[in-house]
Amino acid sequence: MKISKMRILCLSISLLWAATCLAQSHRADLSKIASDGLYKILLPADLRAESDNNFDYLRIKDSQGQEVPYVIMDASDRQYSSFKSLKINSKNSYSDSVSSFIIENENVLEDYLVLKIANTTIDKNYTLYGSDEKEEWFGLVATQRLSLNGSNSGTTIEKRLSIPLNNYRYLRLDFDDKNSIPIKVLEMGVYENQYFPSQMLPLDKFSQSAAANNIEKTSRIEFKSQRSYQVDAITFKIGTEFYLRNTSIVVQKEHEVKRVIEMYDDILSSFTLSSKGSNSVALYGSYLSDFSLIIDNQDNPALEIEAISFYQKPKYLVTYLKAGKNYKLEINAALSRPSYDLAYFISNNINDLKEAQISKLEILKDSKTISGKELTPISFWRSQLFMWLAIGLGGILVIYFAVTMLKDMSKS
Repeated sequence: MKISKMRILCLSISLLWAATCLAQSHRADLSKIASDGLYKILLPADLRAESDNNFDYLRIKDSQGQEVPYVIMDASDRQYSSFKSLKINSKNSYSDSVSSFIIENENVLEDYLVLKIANTTIDKNYTLYGSDEKEEWFGLVATQRLSLNGSNSGTTIEKRLSIPLNNYRYLRLDFDDKNSIPIKVLEMGVYENQYFPSQMLPLDKFSQSAAANNIEKTSRIEFKSQRSYQVDAITFKIGTEFYLRNTSIVVQKEHEVKRVIEMYDDILSSFTLSSKGSNSVALYGSYLSDFSLIIDNQDNPALEIEAISFYQKPKYLVTYLKAGKNYKLEINAALSRPSYDLAYFISNNINDLKEAQISKLEILKDSKTISGKELTPISFWRSQLFMWLAIGLGGILVIYFAVTMLKDMSKS
């Protein structure tokens, strides 16, 4: 078969695909809005799949058919600092000349110590020592000034003291009280950063079947779904005690070898399953529908896989909604990317926004009936007439060139 025929065949299939896209429109309802304000709306996995993860096709409309601006955002990862108080082993005052505090350096301080002090304007000189048994003390910081300016917004002051790296079990902080009255130290400790990634959403959209290949010494688990879903992580629950197996995610692709179409496994990702690991694999936004996991068993028995779970990072639609109004969300492949001013006024942190929900996602076969209203007239290239012409022409061409290919192959 000539190359020109192959190109025309590809064009025919493209026409069929494009026509199918034009035929599919969707609509969903938004939950009732109790008060005016910015809302975040979690986009369900099915809705994302129906729009082919192309959010240019999305529109929000009120009951009057007016467009409502929106912004698409990923869920925010969060980082917090929490104060960890260190145990004060003893407090002593010596003849109104020194106030001494001994703390247990449980987790080995890095290069700082935070003091929480009752509100005061009294400045102090301090010295810091270290010891392993509280008998012999060694100098760490000699006669530094602690400036306490007082606070107008609270009853406590926080001060951060820089200290040299050390691994002493105990630290002793001495304040010089010779020239001023003692101050009240409430707590000593450090701030620990805690990182909370956005929680993944379970993605229960794939059917699966497993088979063993004793010749290649592999296990193959096939997954199928009707749509392509964004998969950001896979986790495995395995009952085998000790294992270390190389694993690959593959999809079936085809290529032509001497005029014969052959299928082959294209590797999307490779990783190792280990009884010492968490067996959670990040895929960073892969779009999957039909694919397989291939586990290399070598000479070992197949793994006892109890469960394989898929996860998707949340994605939100952020918009300003008004109380008492009804809103609908629409997906229409005939639409192009909107341009809204709202994007310039939305913070990256959406954790504290109010939430609304999407419900009743339904397919509309005739895009002219979206929201129960007539849409703006569209060009011939996006019309229903062009859609059916494309389907008819594409079908005829596909059949014709399929027959031609069979004839050429029989002659060769």
